[in-house]
Amino acid sequence: MNVAIMSPDSDDFIFQDSFSSNLNGVDQVKDQIINLCSTKTIDSIIVGQEFIRFYQFSPAVILQNSTELSDYEIELVRVNSNEIIKFNDGGSRSDAYYIAELLKSDGHSENVLQNEKYLALQRLTRLRCDLVFSMVRAKKCFINDLFYKVNQSSETDDLMSNSRIIAIITEDLTSEGIMKMSIDELLSYANNHGEGSIDLKNFARSIKDVKHHAYVLDQSNNNSLDIVLSVYYKAIRTYQKTLRELDDSIEHILNSLFEVDILKSLPGVDYVYAAGIIAETGNVERFDKESQIASYAKLGGNNRSSSVNLDSTSRPHSRDMYLHQYLVEATNQLIVHDQMFADYFERQKQKALTNPRRRALTLATRKFVRVLDYLLREHQTFDPSKQG
Repeated sequence: MNVAIMSPDSDDFIFQDSFSSNLNGVDQVKDQIINLCSTKTIDSIIVGQEFIRFYQFSPAVILQNSTELSDYEIELVRVNSNEIIKFNDGGSRSDAYYIAELLKSDGHSENVLQNEKYLALQRLTRLRCDLVFSMVRAKKCFINDLFYKVNQSSETDDLMSNSRIIAIITEDLTSEGIMKMSIDELLSYANNHGEGSIDLKNFARSIKDVKHHAYVLDQSNNNSLDIVLSVYYKAIRTYQKTLRELDDSIEHILNSLFEVDILKSLPGVDYVYAAGIIAETGNVERFDKESQIASYAKLGGNNRSSSVNLDSTSRPHSRDMYLHQYLVEATNQLIVHDQMFADYFERQKQKALTNPRRRALTLATRKFVRVLDYLLREHQTFDPSKQG
């Protein structure tokens, strides 16, 4: 753990060193800060930490919660690697050096480092999001391979291609929707919404065979396709079981947070979506305004108007992927269960020239962020009768 400390009234560094990335290392850093504060008049401390997705140990949060530093106003800042690069002159200095320069220049982004009490929930909701993505991928691979198996014996003409089946499912349904639907339901959905047809009877017969052989792979079976399908089916069943257990743990932790009642008052937003959003945003007071939440989730563009016609639907890689995902999933449920959001979504679809569903969903998600920000700041539950 590299550490660099810079005074606001000087361009020189007053301390630089490396410590072990554990509690002992943080205690040594804290002692250095206390010694420096005793020799200078300091009212506030800004602690910057580079964002590393899988790094759960947070020295910055530990310093903020330290009783020895309670007399100082401590601001925590998460610094993205692309911000550090702007100050990197190609030298051999550590990233801590450039983070300190960035914080002193006041060129850092909004304070988005998470509070400790939300981290336990965040670990579970992020794991759940990753498992959902893995399960969706397994289902798409299963359908893709199942298509080849069925196509070998089908006598039906005008069959829908496997790529078209996958396209219909992924374009019209969210990841959460695909996760919740069975393979049979996904195939029926594609059959009802696509051009051409699907040999559902043959698919059903093949799925029944896969279920029968899923847990006992016949050593004499030389058909690799059957083996692959059995493994995918077993993986899907395992994901389903794991997600049910994980959802129970998430619900248990979520009940201790006040924000849950506010989010669950929104039509269609269950505890899973509420948990994901709360875990990523934490206390809404960390953000000065709703546009910062939208920026943090990288919902595309900078325009805050609900009637903006987007020219692009690109989503930068630097976004908080998890917050983005949970906000979109929750908005999708609002569109289904709330008439105001449904009407707004349809209006935006009619305005879009290309990618109408994606553009409309992005704008509806921004609208949801504005509603969410107001409710959390005012500590109010959602009241449909007050919709404008």
